[in-house]
Amino acid sequence: MKRHKCSLIAAISLDGKISDDPKHMPDWTSKEDWREFQKFLSTSDLVVSGRNTYEAAKDRMNKRNALIVTTKKKVSPFPNVRFVNPKKEDVLKIIRAHQNVAILGGAGVYNLAMRKKWCTDIYLTLEPVLLGKGISLFTDDVFSRLQAKPVSQKKLNRKGTLLLHYKLI
Repeated sequence: MKRHKCSLIAAISLDGKISDDPKHMPDWTSKEDWREFQKFLSTSDLVVSGRNTYEAAKDRMNKRNALIVTTKKKVSPFPNVRFVNPKKEDVLKIIRAHQNVAILGGAGVYNLAMRKKWCTDIYLTLEPVLLGKGISLFTDDVFSRLQAKPVSQKKLNRKGTLLLHYKLI
C-alpha cells in the first residue's frame, strides 16, 4: 500500500511573502513554477485551501477534489468541492483518507496545517523577487519549532527560481 503524503506547496518571494494581495493569485511567479505546480497537482487526489485561495482560483478548484477550510458556512454546488469548519470537523481525518494531498494556502491554512501537523512534506518555489509588502508564508507563532530535512533542490530557470523540497521530521 502506498504511504500517505500531505505536502504544503507554496511559491515565495525572497522576503518570504506568498502574496501581495489576498484576493488574487500571485502574478510574480515564473512559468516554470506554474509547470511544476501543475505536475504536482496532477498526482494529488485532494487539494486543500482556504476560502480566499478558493475564491481566487475557483474555476480551477471546482474541477478538482477540493477541501476548503473556512469558518464561514457554505455549501458547494460541486460534489467534488467540500467546505469544512476546522473547529467542527476533524480535517486531519479527511486528509488521511487520501494518498497524495496538496495544501495550497493561504497563510491561514498553511499555519493551521503546520500547527495541527497535517503535512509530511514542504515544497517551496523560491522566486528571485522582493515584494516588500504582503502576506508572509508563516505568520503564526503558535506552532512549536519543527525540523525539516532537505530532500532536493532544483533550479527551474536562468533567473534563479529554485524548487526546494523538505521532509518534515
